[in-house]
Amino acid sequence: LREILTAPTKEAVAGIVESHRGARSETEKVLLEEITDKTLTFQRDPRLNEALYPKITERGMNAILRSLGYSQGDVSFEAFVHYLWSAFCVDSPNIPEDRVADSMHEPLSHYFINSSHNTYCTGLQVKGAQLLSSSSHKETVADVEMYRQVLLSGCRCIELDCWDSSDGPVITHGPAALFGMNEIPLKDVCEAISECAFKTSPYPVLLSIENHLSQKQQKLMVQIFRDTFGENLLCDPLESHRLEEGQLLPSPYLLRNKIIIKAKKAKPKVNHRKGELTYVVYLHCGCSSSNSTDQESGMGSNLDTHTFLTLLNGEKNINCSIIHTS
Repeated sequence: LREILTAPTKEAVAGIVESHRGARSETEKVLLEEITDKTLTFQRDPRLNEALYPKITERGMNAILRSLGYSQGDVSFEAFVHYLWSAFCVDSPNIPEDRVADSMHEPLSHYFINSSHNTYCTGLQVKGAQLLSSSSHKETVADVEMYRQVLLSGCRCIELDCWDSSDGPVITHGPAALFGMNEIPLKDVCEAISECAFKTSPYPVLLSIENHLSQKQQKLMVQIFRDTFGENLLCDPLESHRLEEGQLLPSPYLLRNKIIIKAKKAKPKVNHRKGELTYVVYLHCGCSSSNSTDQESGMGSNLDTHTFLTLLNGEKNINCSIIHTS
């Protein structure tokens, strides 16, 4: 079977089909129209660019059959199986692994990386688009299953938007009161990632962390990463690639089966989800700076939203910033 998958021939396919034919009629045929339709419906990856990867037509399928050694219109079961194992099939596995591996020795930054934004989201993320009559998804939902699907489809960089909750770190789009999206536990997401990270590729998976966690829950996040990913989690620089000036990043080959964290340290703050904000408003003049104290800048107090917006609309020379308070 391995030989057939790497270099299928008409004779090899015929032998396999014959040994597994059973009660199937030797003269059974599949309509050319049917095989073309099934290929478009069930096999074609809907994410493919139609300009670079045109949809197959009956004429194109006939050309493929001729190139495989069958007469025009000969869509026997044997011919169909041969097509599935050939390089013409969209999901063909017959790309030699050594050819891929030979090109994976450059620094990681030299590659385009198949990446996902807001990986956890299903449905429409733009609120206005939900009003379109053609929309089949009227609600945006966070779903653990999305992480499995994107990893199995070959994605190597996925996003985790991490927020505080009473039960520990969760993945969601933002404060529930503002976005109205459900929350999924970070632990469940990490288990899904660990399950599927290297099923389709041994090359590294990058976790792009959007960190909105308090310091306490950041520690919980780190513990979840360590417990779930184990030795697959890259915690220290490779011996051959120390964090030194001028040092290039390791290659995908050296980072095989590794999970890499891409994140920034969050500034100390309280739970965003409570929405407790203090508006610091200060008058802008030639002698003051953004680092001035409340007294020096002329104004600084806790304001309600209406008063704050009124001030902004009425005074063009007011600068403002927002800080979180406990």
